[in-house]
Order: sequence, then C-alpha cells, then structure tokens
Amino acid sequence: MPVTCNDLSALKSFSSIRLLAGSKGLERVITWPHIGQTTEISPWVHGGELLFITGIEHGQDMLPGILDECIRNNLAGLVILVGSEYIAEVPRELAEQADAAEFPLFAMPFQLKLVDVMKEIADLIIRDKLERRKEEDTLGRLLFASEGDVPELMRHLFPEERPQDFFCFVCMFGLSAKKKECSGAAERLQYHVLSLCSVKNMKIYTLIQEHRVVCLAAASSRKKADEAVAYLEASRDVISHLCGDDGVILSFGRIYTGGRDVRKSCREALSALELAEKVGGFNVVHHKKLGIYNLLLHMNDSDALREYYHDFLDPLLEYDRENNASLVATLRGYLMCNGNITRTAQDIFVHRNTLLYRLNQIRDLTGWELEDARTRMNLLASILIREYLQDA
Repeated sequence: MPVTCNDLSALKSFSSIRLLAGSKGLERVITWPHIGQTTEISPWVHGGELLFITGIEHGQDMLPGILDECIRNNLAGLVILVGSEYIAEVPRELAEQADAAEFPLFAMPFQLKLVDVMKEIADLIIRDKLERRKEEDTLGRLLFASEGDVPELMRHLFPEERPQDFFCFVCMFGLSAKKKECSGAAERLQYHVLSLCSVKNMKIYTLIQEHRVVCLAAASSRKKADEAVAYLEASRDVISHLCGDDGVILSFGRIYTGGRDVRKSCREALSALELAEKVGGFNVVHHKKLGIYNLLLHMNDSDALREYYHDFLDPLLEYDRENNASLVATLRGYLMCNGNITRTAQDIFVHRNTLLYRLNQIRDLTGWELEDARTRMNLLASILIREYLQDA
C-alpha cells in the first residue's frame, strides 16, 4: 500500500516531530515531500504532497490561509518548523482548523536538518514505489496475460489469504476524452483512488492501462465485497471532483469467489467501460446490470441489428430527416419515463400539449400502439441498438 502520514511515526527523523492535529486524516497518501518557498501553494502542487514551511516566506499571520490552501488542494499534510524568530509556535486556532478538516498538522523543531527529514521520507516513498511496481507487474500478468498460473499470481498479491476463502472483483476508472490528453492525469486518478481506499483499509491493487486505472479488490466475505463496491461507487463523485473531470466513468465486473475468475471480472469491467464510453450517459456501470447491452456486446452481426431497428424506426427517422424534427428523441424520452406524460414533458423540455401532439404523430406514422408492452419493448430496444451502433 502507498505511504501515508501514519507511516511517518516509524521514521527516525520523526521522533522529534509532533502531530498537533488532524489525527483522523493520518491515512492520507503522501506522493512526495515539498518545501513551500512562495506565498502561494496552489501553482506548485498536484495533490498528495507533504508540505514543509519554515516561516521565512510565511509569517504566522499567513498560516490559516496556507492551511486552507493545503486542504483545498488535497495535500497529505502540513509540517511547520517552529521555535525560530519566524514561527515561535503553532497557534491553537490553527490546530482547531486542521482538526475540523481532519488534516494532519505537524510541528517540527527548527534546529532539525530539513534535508535529513525529507531524504528519509523520499527514500520511503521510492521503496514503496519499487514494491508497487512489482505488484503492478504481477497484477498485469494476472489480469491481462493469456498464460500464467492464476492461483499462484493471486498468492503473490494476497499471501495471507486462502484463495477459496475470499471474494474479488475488478473495477475500472476511465477519464474523459479531454482529460486523457493531459499529462499525468491517469497517475493523479490512481493516486486519488488509492488514497480513498487507504482510508477504509481496503485490499486493493491498481495499475494504469491505456489512460484507465484498473483495480483488483478483495474481501473476506460477500457482504464486505458488496460494501467495497458500494464505497467505490460512492467515491466516484469525490474522485471526479478531485481530478477536475466530470467525465470520470467507473465500471464493475462481477464479484467472484476464490480468484479463479479474476480475468473474467476484468473482461466484464473493460467491456462495460468501453460501452459506457461509446454510448454515453453513464457515470457508474455494472456489467451485470447492462441488460440488453450485454446481449449486444456478444452479437457480431451488425447488419442484423440494423435491420431490426430500421424495421421499427424507419418512418420516424425519415420524418425527422425531412422535417428537421425530433420524433425519435421524443419517443426515447417517453419510453425512458415509462410512458409518464408529465415526467417526459419535463425531461425533454416541451409543453405537455406539444408532447401529446408528437405522440399522436408517432402513432399515425408507425401504426404502433404505444400502450402495448411488447411494442414499447421493441421500440426501446430499437433506439438503444441504434445508439449502440452509433448510427444516431
């Protein structure tokens, strides 16, 4: 697991450094130590840094603003050098501010050599990165290699567990198309995933593959695996906010017992993510909940699929083309709202009377009875197939 503020207490240099506040935030992941040498912090950090300030550039009156900036930028913690002419001591109000935000705040004696402290932290992070690189290599072979002993690879990752006694699944976080072009975006996404999972002590391994963060999670019971899924699903909005990317998509493969089917769970998560990226409209997608899309993923005959939706939608498609109209979109809204007129009118932003007029047009053009369950099923399936084929 990545280095957190909790790990600092084991370092020799930290024997003289005191935790003043923010003990509930000690599971924050540290990406690197950083010395603040300017009055502004934000332009120089990505999130996850452990910030050291000497007071030379930051007077005591600036400390509340600096702490607030650290919290807003999701840093790991703040270390203030005290006992000098610059900062004599940390104000009690600052500790209260850090406690309220569950943000670790440390006081370091000014006479300690800062270079020794930072070197020890950097060495710990580098050792962790080397170890995680080995884990990522094992995870890559486990999930994506066509050969390899799955039980043996699982034992490398979970040596303390008996494979038959735990439940595992694969999930994937995907960036929006715009964010994929940003350097380091996937790495920051991975950091935020690990950081949030560290808070819950989740057993999770991650790797970056084609701008996606692939996660393998394990739990000792089905209930705990379900709880891990629920936590990750709830974390998606937080991660999206921290990454500055509203287009983050989270996909899940099924939960399997014992680890034998982790590659299957991985394929499921990948196909669900690719479908969500292709079709749009999903923030979180579970492979087991794909419904008709799951069938479409396994159908190779796109011509047969096109014939199916053309049989049902051709009169409406032709009318929309010739009249610059939106009868197909209206029908989609009506079907997605399960025939509720009021909700449909609200969702597609038209007056109720306008909606009723369009529905009558649809009936006249197609001859379909929109109150019939089988007709609704076929029409909605036709619309979803057209979207899946990206013919829309």
